Amino acid sequence: MDELSGRGVRHALRDGLVRAGAAVAVLAGILALTLVFSQSPRWFLPQVLFLQYMAAMGLTPFGNAIFSPQGLTWLVVWSFLAGGVLDRYARNRPTRGRGFFAACGAHFPALLRLGIAEWLIWLAVARLDLPRRSNVVATLVLFAAGVLFLYARVRLVVEDRRSAAGALLAGGRFIRRNPGAIGLFLLFAAALWSVTWAWAQLAPALSDPAPWSVVAAELLTALLLYLSFASWAAATALFQARLAHASYTAAPPLEWPESPAAEAISNLSPSTTP
Repeated sequence: MDELSGRGVRHALRDGLVRAGAAVAVLAGILALTLVFSQSPRWFLPQVLFLQYMAAMGLTPFGNAIFSPQGLTWLVVWSFLAGGVLDRYARNRPTRGRGFFAACGAHFPALLRLGIAEWLIWLAVARLDLPRRSNVVATLVLFAAGVLFLYARVRLVVEDRRSAAGALLAGGRFIRRNPGAIGLFLLFAAALWSVTWAWAQLAPALSDPAPWSVVAAELLTALLLYLSFASWAAATALFQARLAHASYTAAPPLEWPESPAAEAISNLSPSTTP
């Protein structure tokens, strides 16, 4: 336990990049999902998916995308998928489709409550017009919310909890005791903003329907997804290492039940015993 709790931010960063890279099926599956939605301009991926990091850094205008029906739909979608993604990174092994979607369903209610609470903070910032009144205050509020809710989600999944309020309190305590978590979030936020800025510079060229521009756009989307998920994996690795949760706190492996035929045979077996 001492060895685990002594691991620092550099180890978490390296471990997060490795975990995200090893979960190829997660990245490919969600990339395919985002590509389906992004066929319409209403679903412009970076505007919604990475708003947590961009708004928290104060480097992207705080637009109305998150308050639109499409933004609310993404809130529900990511509240569902986040449970499976974080569970995969916490276990650091393939969970297969059944295990992934079982984790999605198990954690969805609490993660949705966290998502709604974070959305209400964004709504308050927009309604109070904080970016215009004081961009520094708006940035600090959104940055604090981004870090807090990230580690609340990690804590909820890693420890298999059901209380969103308890996860927020525990996430706040973890950040206070481990200020390196703030630096880790800032590092990934800066990396995501850099890629988004490069995307904006290349936007005129990528608007060309030529095959090369389509491929380049999809590669940029994949890079944004990878960096976002690597931040989740790094936060998970840091949380597990500092609290030594990797080996004994996580829930047991999710297993799909036997087929109805096998279960029927098992149920009948006691009655055939003399």
